[in-house]
Amino acid sequence: SHDRNVVRIMDDLEYKKELAIRCEEYIKYYRGVTYCSTHGDYQGCQLIFNGEEVKAVIDFSSACTLPVTWEIMRSFVQSSKQCRDSASVDVDAFCSYVREYIKFFNLTKTDMISMPYVYLFQLARSKYGYPQYLNSDSPDKEGLLRFAFWRTQICREVERKAETISNELLKLM
Repeated sequence: SHDRNVVRIMDDLEYKKELAIRCEEYIKYYRGVTYCSTHGDYQGCQLIFNGEEVKAVIDFSSACTLPVTWEIMRSFVQSSKQCRDSASVDVDAFCSYVREYIKFFNLTKTDMISMPYVYLFQLARSKYGYPQYLNSDSPDKEGLLRFAFWRTQICREVERKAETISNELLKLM
């Protein structure tokens, strides 16, 4: 029901506010991380395939220079079936994802340590989906709200596992 949604929205926004306060200490994780040019919105729907082969990457409207750690973690979370279906991060699967990435681009010890914290810092400030649900007549209001709920659950999950993620990523060095 709508009332139940409002209660959950308020709970999620309170969590995001508290997370943003905790994230003030995460700014230190930006010192020394690797920045690079990035697509900025890299996910499966931005790829054109021919069978199993990626033929093109499209929609560079969000292209910019960002910490590479943000793009790696974001792309994993958005593309992992387990993350999408249950808002759960399989740390071993994530480490395998990063292991593949570092075959093509080197990451530093600082990158490995910082990855979950940079991700949380970026998402803590975003309320995307909640205002759109509450203030618009969008035909996809429910989809926007599901995405907002999911992304807040992912924040909770990454925050719970941040230290473990950093420690496991360091083992890849």
